[in-house]
Amino acid sequence: MKTYRIIILFFILSFTGALRAQENSVFPVHFRVNSTVIDSAYMGNSKCLKSIAEYIKKVTSTPNVSIAHITFGGAASPEGSYELNRRLAKERADAVRRFVCSLYSFPDSIITVNDHYIQWDSLKRMVERDNLVKQNETIDILDGEAKLVSYHHDKLIDRRVLQLQQADNGRTWKTLYHKFFPSMRNACATFVAVTLSTPPRSVDLTHQPVADVPATTPTAPNVVAPFDADTLATEVRPWTRHLYLKTNFVEWTLAISNIAGEIDLARHWSFVLPFSYSAWDYFKSTIKFRTIKLQPELRYWPAGANDGWFGGVHFGLAWYNLAIDGPYRKQDKDGHTPAVGGGVSLGYRMPVSKNRRWKMEFSLGGGIYSLNYDTFHNPSNYHHGQLVYTKSKTYYGIDNVAVSLAYTFNLPKKGQHQKGGE
Repeated sequence: MKTYRIIILFFILSFTGALRAQENSVFPVHFRVNSTVIDSAYMGNSKCLKSIAEYIKKVTSTPNVSIAHITFGGAASPEGSYELNRRLAKERADAVRRFVCSLYSFPDSIITVNDHYIQWDSLKRMVERDNLVKQNETIDILDGEAKLVSYHHDKLIDRRVLQLQQADNGRTWKTLYHKFFPSMRNACATFVAVTLSTPPRSVDLTHQPVADVPATTPTAPNVVAPFDADTLATEVRPWTRHLYLKTNFVEWTLAISNIAGEIDLARHWSFVLPFSYSAWDYFKSTIKFRTIKLQPELRYWPAGANDGWFGGVHFGLAWYNLAIDGPYRKQDKDGHTPAVGGGVSLGYRMPVSKNRRWKMEFSLGGGIYSLNYDTFHNPSNYHHGQLVYTKSKTYYGIDNVAVSLAYTFNLPKKGQHQKGGE
């Protein structure tokens, strides 16, 4: 043990005069609720990402300066289960790590990734600095014992979360949620850079035990790809396009077979093409909903990951033959005059499997359509009734209700390869 300390001291003395300064730089990136995707338009992220790029470019291009260590730490706000928040914290830290390593090829030996889970001390400091109603009561809860308890389908949660939700009839929790929690959903990149005034003197330890000492010799620049800090607001991190294959359970309950394909066009944008078909009666000839329907749609995803909430604009085209066991049956004119129109939709998509390939999607659409149809008698004793009248009208209202299950396929760009650090 004494020999080991002497060697460490010898190394320190060898670098005396060479190490001039050490600089720690911290860059926080914020995330939306339940998201692990970096959104450059959220809470000043664009400025932070640009600062990271400029910092790396400056340090790696300066002689005798080296980034000796990088720590990535992820965090989550208290709401949600223990398992969910741990996953969010880890994946947020990984997202920032991937972004940083896409700018420069750092060796794995200088990188550490930590998931901080929930920063209770940070929340307490924010509450102490704020003129919060029931402030003392809130601080007492935050100072309480960190203990996991079971709730809602045997999931685990910190007991302090339940206490905060009950405080002041829920008003305390509402204030914390809107005022403090957004800043707790983050991941930080902390850089430790060292400046050397002269190259370190070599030390001959050929005949001595060798101790593990962190290297401080500047690393030769090895930029994976040229980058421009001014363009980083749009290129947040390497992004992979996806293809989604899905089917709508709501239409299946009406015995309408259906399938849809969706492809990512770009970050924030996708295009979906659903096809529906039904050619049979419902147990008797007087009840039917026969249709062939196409409803292509262009979607916009605010989060940029093409998951979560979306809004869409669609075009609709549908042939139909409808009878509900009443005296009449309605069919598009001559069987060759489909309903034509379009509308808008709103929906939400979320992963439902651990690998995030299986997803559930919920959407509701409304539109305006031009209809030109024939009305026939709907007798039960034979298949075709006599024509009663032909009518044209404009329909406006709900034109799509979907609860869909989707499977995700990656569509990497041609020649795409992973960069250092991923």
